Amino acid sequence: ISSHHAIWSASGLENSLFNFLALAGIWRVILDVRRASFPWSALLFFLLAITRPEGLMYAAIAGAWFLVFCLKDGLGWRPAVKWFFAFWLPYGAFILVRLWYFAMPLPNTYYAKFVTQGNYPQKWYARGWLQIREFSQRLWQGYLLPVYVFGLLGTRGTRGRLALGVVTLFGALLLLPGPDSLRHLWFWPGFPETVTYLQLRIIAITLVGGLLPFFALGRPGGRIRAVLWSFVFLAIGFSVLSNGDWMRGLRWMSLFTCEASILFAVGVDAILSWLAKYEPERKWSPVGWLVTALLIGVQVPPNYAFSHWYSTRWDDFPEMIRSRVKHTNALAAKLFLEEQLRPLDMDMGATMWWSGQYALDMAGLVDVPMALHTYEQRAFIQEYVFEEIKPHVAHVHAAWATGSKFKTYPEWDRDYFQYIGYVNYLQRNTFHDGIWARRDLIMKPRYGGPVNHAVSFQRAFSLVELSVPSPQVCAGCSVFVQSHWATERRRKPEDSVTVTAFMSRGDQLVSWDLPMGYTLLGRSLYPLDWWSPDDSFRGVYSLPIPSDIPSGTWDLGIVVTGSRGLPLGVAKNGRVTGGHVRTEDAQFAQGEVIFEGLIVVVPPTEVVEEANRDRIAALEASRGGDCQSGEDFWRLAWQHLPHDKRYKRIHTPEISSVLAECWAKRALSDPSNEVKHLVRAHKFDHNNPTFLQVSAPIAARLYAAGMDARQAGDADAAYARFSELLKFAPTRSWARKYAEEARDYRLKIKH
Repeated sequence: ISSHHAIWSASGLENSLFNFLALAGIWRVILDVRRASFPWSALLFFLLAITRPEGLMYAAIAGAWFLVFCLKDGLGWRPAVKWFFAFWLPYGAFILVRLWYFAMPLPNTYYAKFVTQGNYPQKWYARGWLQIREFSQRLWQGYLLPVYVFGLLGTRGTRGRLALGVVTLFGALLLLPGPDSLRHLWFWPGFPETVTYLQLRIIAITLVGGLLPFFALGRPGGRIRAVLWSFVFLAIGFSVLSNGDWMRGLRWMSLFTCEASILFAVGVDAILSWLAKYEPERKWSPVGWLVTALLIGVQVPPNYAFSHWYSTRWDDFPEMIRSRVKHTNALAAKLFLEEQLRPLDMDMGATMWWSGQYALDMAGLVDVPMALHTYEQRAFIQEYVFEEIKPHVAHVHAAWATGSKFKTYPEWDRDYFQYIGYVNYLQRNTFHDGIWARRDLIMKPRYGGPVNHAVSFQRAFSLVELSVPSPQVCAGCSVFVQSHWATERRRKPEDSVTVTAFMSRGDQLVSWDLPMGYTLLGRSLYPLDWWSPDDSFRGVYSLPIPSDIPSGTWDLGIVVTGSRGLPLGVAKNGRVTGGHVRTEDAQFAQGEVIFEGLIVVVPPTEVVEEANRDRIAALEASRGGDCQSGEDFWRLAWQHLPHDKRYKRIHTPEISSVLAECWAKRALSDPSNEVKHLVRAHKFDHNNPTFLQVSAPIAARLYAAGMDARQAGDADAAYARFSELLKFAPTRSWARKYAEEARDYRLKIKH
């Protein structure tokens, strides 16, 4: 019947395995004590402890109960010692391996979700308590609490009276002043919730809930009831300690619904036993059947309602995240970004599976520095996010934006802008907002390089530089054009400028729109009125060439049109560098600017030959030790065929390996810049044998220097050495641990 068990057992996460191991472990604890056999339950709890980090707490509780049961049965300490070693030998070995490899004894998720959390258990209105209260009210489980208590203690004798007292106490604590559904009733007593009252409520719930299972011992089935109650109570405590779960489906509740269902079942039986005292020979009388049907049937409506609600308001799922991945990758492709895209995001599973991106996990699940720190440690966020990583794109919105406070940093408004979001996977006519990009991906400092082709147009708009790096292209292919544009004054939203490029040869003409600031999904990415006079827009375009145009040399022309649809001429006292203006003999529009001979259309076989010539030049330059020329020639090679993914896919592995080897050797010949060169090598091929051979001793030397500085108490020097090492050897987990330790000393951060 449980909605949460159904949802999260089918989620593809570890919930169903965790529940299975927990129930199997409880069952074996009872059998191991009863039979005085090998403690197989310890091995089951070992598996539970490596399934989720908090599984260790369940193992501790199970081991404690095992000891209690053994002592109560007169078996002494020996079985408990066996249980202890049966659990800790494999788990200790597992922890040692994890510590050796990861430098931390528990998974990164533990530190992200638990260690760096605030003092949430004492906050009645924190998310953890709110989700428990939502579960209690929305699923009616709080109102059914008496059934669970009677399932633990029974309904007869002293235990029955204790159960009734506990139910009364819990009812008073939870219903006064009461949930919102009751407070509006005119007859409901109300009083203010003071801080003291809330603290006493939490303390009372903790003490009563923790001590209650001991009173179940001695009754039939009391042991397994006690362990079941302890596990339910521990799971609730974990939800509170971890401040709940970010998903709407109350995921943590699924971790105790199996144990709770058993307690509920025996609670129903206990109530029937109490009713049977009025009809000793007929426990399953019509009244008994009716009560059973009501108590079990009352579980159906809220669970059905929750399932129906969740089916229309589910949380993020892989295909939805894949839409965001495609969206950010489309931006990187449009910009021809040559480095690995670095997003700031929180949905790591689908992001890492589909994206090929180097993600900064703002939730800390796969990001060690983020896991070891909190959003309140602003000095860390300032340094790590905005100075070290500097993500290219960021998915920051809603509760994540509020909780992280990223938007309150001065770098946010200065360095990032929000652009059109990705298409909502569930509602195709809407866009998911909260997608940001780094401004310098599009706007660069004012261009100051060599000028070969430039024009100053009217209305203080100018083409700063235009080039076709690889002019040999083929019909049916694309031509790669890069340009820099600038405005001399701030623009208003209605002050639009349209740029058209065209290639001409005699009376033949092919034209394209060059969107200023780019477009994405049919919308402007960085509008003209956002431009600063101090910057220039770097526009790179892959312009498709029709398949039916003849080979030969073609001119490249530019026409700029103002908001009224009229071409803008060259400004008075303006300049035209490397070209000329055509008016009466214009082919596209009067005032067009022509740059002659920039494009050469050749047969497809020849353009591949041109690309291969540049590629071979890249290999030769790299093997000769001129790494930068190697990169430049490789760039020229693929720019002959900018949208031919097959060409890059075939040749990238070879050129990357050669460039990695080149930069690694450069680190040996230029030791003053060895880290910078190794970072370049790592970027191209981190598995290259030469890179691994060269980087190993340098990494060892930096690590030793970092350890020396650490022992000397020099946090600045220690952090410098460890962080340098991590730039080209990011898998060195102990260096990462000590780097974060030194960072905290440098920034005076206290956990």
